[in-house]
Amino acid sequence: MNTQQLENSNTTRQRRTLRRGRLKQFFKDPTPFCALELGQWYRLIAAGMAMLALVCLIVGMLCLRALLTPRRQITFSDEGVSVQVETAAKTVGEFLSSMSVALQPGDTVSANVYDDLVSGQHLHVRRGMTIYIADNANPDAPFIALRTQAGTVSSLMRSGSADDVLGGNISLSGDTVLTPGMVIGVDNVKKEIVTQTDAIAYHTITKTSSSIALGTSYVETPGQEGQKQTVTQIITINGQEVSRTILSEITLTQAVDEVLVQGSKTTAPKPTATPKPAKSAAKTAQPTARATKAPAAVSSDQTTVTVNGTTYSVRQTLSVTTTAYTHTGNKTSSGVWPSVGTIAVDKSVIPMGTKIYVPGYGIGIAQDSGVSGNHIDLFMDTYDECILWGRQTKTIYILE
Repeated sequence: MNTQQLENSNTTRQRRTLRRGRLKQFFKDPTPFCALELGQWYRLIAAGMAMLALVCLIVGMLCLRALLTPRRQITFSDEGVSVQVETAAKTVGEFLSSMSVALQPGDTVSANVYDDLVSGQHLHVRRGMTIYIADNANPDAPFIALRTQAGTVSSLMRSGSADDVLGGNISLSGDTVLTPGMVIGVDNVKKEIVTQTDAIAYHTITKTSSSIALGTSYVETPGQEGQKQTVTQIITINGQEVSRTILSEITLTQAVDEVLVQGSKTTAPKPTATPKPAKSAAKTAQPTARATKAPAAVSSDQTTVTVNGTTYSVRQTLSVTTTAYTHTGNKTSSGVWPSVGTIAVDKSVIPMGTKIYVPGYGIGIAQDSGVSGNHIDLFMDTYDECILWGRQTKTIYILE
């Protein structure tokens, strides 16, 4: 230990001895001690009084603030219990906190929690009730609890608060009154939008050409299917389809009709077999042959047609363009050999197998195709008959 440390240690020891001595002297005779330390006592007393004054000042300011803060008279109702409360709260939220009011989902307050309180104000807490939602599509699924203030099923749907759980059709009527603990069944309704591409069928258009032999044909323009895009809405309830609605139908590519050319060129007859005068006579005889056909009678209201003494009921009348064709060496599209009475039609206008009365031709059956729209092609035995018929507009009768 150096000299400085030794001196400090001695000084500390001397101070301790002095304090002990003074303490012993105070207990033996305090009067001299008090006389000697009176200035220190004054300082202690002054400090205590200053501290007491500061405490009193703070308490006084708090009391003054409480006195100056306005008290508001509030009528508060919760679950049917109404009380009068005097509060210093400034806002509705502060008042609810001071009253320890806990709000749950579905509960509402008659005023916004950020609104200022007004003396005489009536605050009302409206509590929601708990109902349960059941999934009809999945009976084993747990119920979903939902708190609401709606009084009926329809008001529950209008509120929009249950849109996330009421994703389908409710099994109850709209005027059903809701009660606490009620279970509402919901059907699982799904709406699906399906977009698909379908083919558009092409038609076959038949033309005649005198440049190729009768009974021969070729495809002038190949047919090509088109494409259309269909958007359909499909609605299912609990997995079962209940409706299918076409929302839009757009043609992506048009169909190209097939053009079939059939020959009409005939070979000139040999002079020894068929003299020209006979041919000319045959031509002039055709109208006479047609005129000798048994007449047909159409009722004034066009509901019946009588041919050869047999009366037929008329289902429909159509105005069509008529042409004629003869032997091609092929069977009809229905698989039979053509004969007088065979009629080619557009199957989308007149179904195959339909019995038709054509004025000037007689009764025929739709057994062939190759025409489009309101157009029919009448089979005749000879090319000359076809030329004689030509192209005519007729009102035809679709028979029962």
